[in-house]
Amino acid sequence: MDTTFDVRVWQIERGSGKLRESYGVRWSVGGKRHHKTFQTFALADGFRAELVAATHAGEPFNMSTGLPDRHEPKASSVGWYDFAVQFTDAQWPRVSSNHRKNTARTLMIVTTALMDRDPPGVPSRRVRTALSEWAFNTGRRDEAPDDVAAVLGWVRRHTPTMDVWTDPLAVEDVLLVVGTLLDGRQAAASSEKRHRRVLRLLMKYAIVRGILLADPVPESRNLTQRSASAIDRRRLLNERQAAQRAKTASILRHVVLHGAAPGRSGRAACLGPCPACLGSRAVGRHRGPHRRARDRAHVDRQWNPARSATSESQSRG
Repeated sequence: MDTTFDVRVWQIERGSGKLRESYGVRWSVGGKRHHKTFQTFALADGFRAELVAATHAGEPFNMSTGLPDRHEPKASSVGWYDFAVQFTDAQWPRVSSNHRKNTARTLMIVTTALMDRDPPGVPSRRVRTALSEWAFNTGRRDEAPDDVAAVLGWVRRHTPTMDVWTDPLAVEDVLLVVGTLLDGRQAAASSEKRHRRVLRLLMKYAIVRGILLADPVPESRNLTQRSASAIDRRRLLNERQAAQRAKTASILRHVVLHGAAPGRSGRAACLGPCPACLGSRAVGRHRGPHRRARDRAHVDRQWNPARSATSESQSRG
């Protein structure tokens, strides 16, 4: 393995793409230039800091990979499928059954997005079932039938290594698949948040074990559905509907107060300010202050007992 101490590291370059900005780190090892692109400035700055720290410590750099010999990430030597299975086993005894199911579903979606092609002669639904119910299920993986084990073996051979997460375009493609249903429609905001949460836990697990240098998944945006700012006139009540609802509310109030509909109890049986019995003119505006106060007390006894008790205690005091 050829190594050298002839290393130069340049400043971070900022580029603009069609969808979002990118940040590139350029350095040379033994006269050979290398370049790596990141989605965020923090990721690029963290990687550049690793290179600068290695040069200050006098560590040799690998001329073929352009990375420090001792601090070379393990991402290129760890397959995605094996790492996802390892993450599942690590989480299994510490989480609930619902969390296990959500983790298996997220890993299934990401794995199918990272496969270079579909297995020949195997339906996509069968591949998804094998991943979610067998591969990412610690309690059932060892009991998988031979046909399922064959599918999982094919998936393991046709998924990339963990260094795929250093490619901004690959990360963007995975996040796009995570937020999309099988029929092409956009997934619910709650589902996308749940998948992103599992991905962030997985990336944190990879960083702790030295497989990745930083989390490649960007911070989740505000995925909550925004309410419409304009009023839809088709949802508003017209005059006829408003009058009908007011009449219905008046009848219901009469039933609650007197136990019968207005036509059955008669006006003499009504002791409260009921529009169905007294009419809209007789309520409040054309009645004396003492009668209005008595009417309010009657309503309070029916609809707000706490307020009625407070009013009675104050009047007695």
